[in-house]
Amino acid sequence: MKTHTKNIASLFGFDAVARLLGFVSTTYMARTLGNEQFGIINLGLAVFSYGLIISSPGVHIIGTRIVSQRSMNDAAVIKRVTALRFMLALFSYAVMTIASFIFVQDTTIRLVIILFSASLLPVALQTEWFYQGKQRIASLGASRAVSLMSFVVLLFCFVKSHNDVLLVPAAYFVNAILNAAILFWIYRKGEQDDNHISNAPPVTVGWKSLLWQSLPVGAAAIISQAVFNLPVILLGVFATAFDIGNFSAASKLIFFLLAIDRGVYILFYPLVARSFAATPAEVGNQVSRILNYMLIATLPICTGGIVLARPLVTLVFGSQYEDSVILLQILVFYFLFTILNSIFAFVVIAAGKEKRYSAVIVAVSSVLFVSLIPLTYYWKAPGASCGMVAGEFVMMILMYRQCRQSISGKLALNPVKPAVCSAIMGVILLSLPHAGLFLLIPTGVAIYSISIFLLKGVGKDDILFLRERLL
Repeated sequence: MKTHTKNIASLFGFDAVARLLGFVSTTYMARTLGNEQFGIINLGLAVFSYGLIISSPGVHIIGTRIVSQRSMNDAAVIKRVTALRFMLALFSYAVMTIASFIFVQDTTIRLVIILFSASLLPVALQTEWFYQGKQRIASLGASRAVSLMSFVVLLFCFVKSHNDVLLVPAAYFVNAILNAAILFWIYRKGEQDDNHISNAPPVTVGWKSLLWQSLPVGAAAIISQAVFNLPVILLGVFATAFDIGNFSAASKLIFFLLAIDRGVYILFYPLVARSFAATPAEVGNQVSRILNYMLIATLPICTGGIVLARPLVTLVFGSQYEDSVILLQILVFYFLFTILNSIFAFVVIAAGKEKRYSAVIVAVSSVLFVSLIPLTYYWKAPGASCGMVAGEFVMMILMYRQCRQSISGKLALNPVKPAVCSAIMGVILLSLPHAGLFLLIPTGVAIYSISIFLLKGVGKDDILFLRERLL
């Protein structure tokens, strides 16, 4: 089995398990804690995500690029990146703890934020970025799956009602420690076997240089993450925890779909970074192919999400989350634009143009940050959802322009055939309103597969290309 095939199988095998476990934990919390407490958990996670960015402002992304280009000794890079991330995590935890005592009046919300923020420390010790750069995807997937299993087990054993809300961030802390420990054990085993450590000269990268390289990416990540979590924060100000719960339910389903986006980051980014260093003329063809494959994969998912939103939400979260249906139908477009935007963005970063990447993110996010306030104030969760979609669309267009300027050759895109096949699938599914979800999903997959085959959406060149690299 070829390396690409092993990586894809490992990624989507382990990542499917991890996403399933995350999905199970989300569903369990939503049903057990209820809308209000579930909203508090997601508010705590939203605040935690800000601390996560401050504790690693793009450092792990630059570390991945360094490792994938094999220009420095692995041990030196791991030591420098991990030490810098841990010091930043300590600073971030202290700031967030102090801020929660100053600005948060509700005791439960404050404790949830503090407990979630404690996970910043073990997360800083995790070395997922290293295994991504080395394309050792099985190590990544195994660690995430095992640690998430512990999280789910702890939830099922100890979280029994809405009164157990504080046990959720405690379980998350255990999950983060276990993930870091597994990755460290895998690294030590590989070091002893002398199979996976680079023979590059032990050139070290100074922490100032590493931080300086990561700041443009980190600034963009902070701004974009601030905007991503802003709807939850604004709903907490302008609406109720009930509204936060409905928005969180829809966004969690989208997050589950974004396993594809994680796959793009883990597999595509190191490949393109290596190509820029070795064969830059090939980058254009690589980007064109991955874009067309992503369109073939994501357009039917978006159509299915729109058509099947109601039975899907009802099945997963229950009838109490009926208001999440329209939010899910809106946010599927956020999913589509995010996937495409990620491809363009990783090309720009791999080309070493972090400042251009940062400029686009900061500009669009700043406008969206301001726009989300009136959208959420007047139209609550639907307004926030529409704002997120519009912002991601504009960002995708601008990042596409930066991508085109970073590569040689044209990007050959063919979205028409997958769009037509997706529309055919959607119309047929709408004509079967009384069929169950477990019948509609395989029916939709079959209809789309037949349509894309008959319309030759996947050509002989694509089949030969995939067979050559995967079989």
